[in-house]
Amino acid sequence: MSRWMIAGILFFFAADLALAQQVVQPAAYDARPESTPADQAVDVPLDQLGKKFRLIGKLRVPLGDVVKVQGIVVNSRAKGYDSGISVRVYRVNGLATQEFIQIKLNDYYGRDEIPNLEVGKAFEFEGFETGGFVGIPPAAYKRAGAILATTDQYFLHELTVYEQTEIKLQPFSPADFVGREALIQGQATNEGGSAYIAAGNWRLLVDNGTPWPRATEGKVVEARGTIRTLGNKTGTYRLDKGGKGASARLVQLADQLGKQVILRGTLSTKTAAPSFFYRGSEVHLENAAKLASQLAAGSTTVEVTGLLEQGPVKVASLDSLNGEQIIHRGYILRKATLKPADALLAIERAEPLE
Repeated sequence: MSRWMIAGILFFFAADLALAQQVVQPAAYDARPESTPADQAVDVPLDQLGKKFRLIGKLRVPLGDVVKVQGIVVNSRAKGYDSGISVRVYRVNGLATQEFIQIKLNDYYGRDEIPNLEVGKAFEFEGFETGGFVGIPPAAYKRAGAILATTDQYFLHELTVYEQTEIKLQPFSPADFVGREALIQGQATNEGGSAYIAAGNWRLLVDNGTPWPRATEGKVVEARGTIRTLGNKTGTYRLDKGGKGASARLVQLADQLGKQVILRGTLSTKTAAPSFFYRGSEVHLENAAKLASQLAAGSTTVEVTGLLEQGPVKVASLDSLNGEQIIHRGYILRKATLKPADALLAIERAEPLE
């Protein structure tokens, strides 16, 4: 055997060994070099998929991995290819998620629809996430012209399902998020001079040594932080980075009237009169147009602060009978300020089922 043959064998052996030892990195998290600006796209070579990179889908698992997904069936009215029967996800492989994830359903067996599904009911699906690019790049139809009605090119995610079972979806509790950050909602209760959030057979210590104000007791409250167990007490947990001054607050707008509030929601600047929505309810902001001018056009997730009141507010549309401005009683945030916020969690949204 010549030395060139020996060298070649050693080369390919070393290459195979290096490939075998190579760790596949999830591109969505590790592909971006530290020096790359956060808002700059990262190039991922397709010929490196499965070798150096793998694609992570909406479900936060690699595309093609078999998963079990629990959620509510919805009929999405989104424009374009995302419309149709989808699942609003609550658990992936048994792990609870508060992230708002909605993914279109696709039948593994090629049928037009998955049988026996009903909008509003809970199911567990077994299958895998896949997807592909749909639509046409804007530059292409700008130069060549549009040959059909479509959307700009984007990646469409789908959950391909081969097995589904109707289930009773269990509500979230602190036990689902031990060691993780979560937004926990329940009833304000006091015990031993400390503030708790309670529901069902669990309770969460929010502020040790400081009770809820008497006016808050019994009302719906929430707090965000890392969930920890509390000693050996069954069904009792504590909140890291909690405290009423930091994250614990009332939820219902009616309970917050006359108070300085912090609200997370969506500011829509698509119309001449910007609108802020908090969990499905519109809250009118003083100086809304001026505040909206600080943000990019479109719907933006923001955190607003101010004094919450009720009073007469004008509706954007006119009365169809007399053409006069419609005025009704609504929520108003006085002396409002706002700043951009991170994405709303599912619990912070009010999305229709269809």
